[in-house]
Amino acid sequence: MFYNDLYIVIFKIMSTNQYKSKIKKVLQEKNSAHTLESIVLEMSEKGFQKQIIYDLFHEIYREENDDSKIDPLLDILDRLVGWCHKQAILLPDEEVKQG
Repeated sequence: MFYNDLYIVIFKIMSTNQYKSKIKKVLQEKNSAHTLESIVLEMSEKGFQKQIIYDLFHEIYREENDDSKIDPLLDILDRLVGWCHKQAILLPDEEVKQG
């Protein structure tokens, strides 16, 4: 049982790193907002909790220096925590702690 749990943790870490690279690549595009939203939904469908998704986007936000890339990240972070119109909230059935 221990090895199975360890495998799941390692898989999640590897997957999170792959998503981090994917998000950074998407941020190079001019209109990245829709694609970033799709990544959030994809991660949720693959079993990532909202908090993990939020933490990943927040980590990328903290590392980013380009204002044109920060705005789409802030939009996603706002939608994850609910600082937006009620219909725009991402993954509304899960709670998230802001970091």
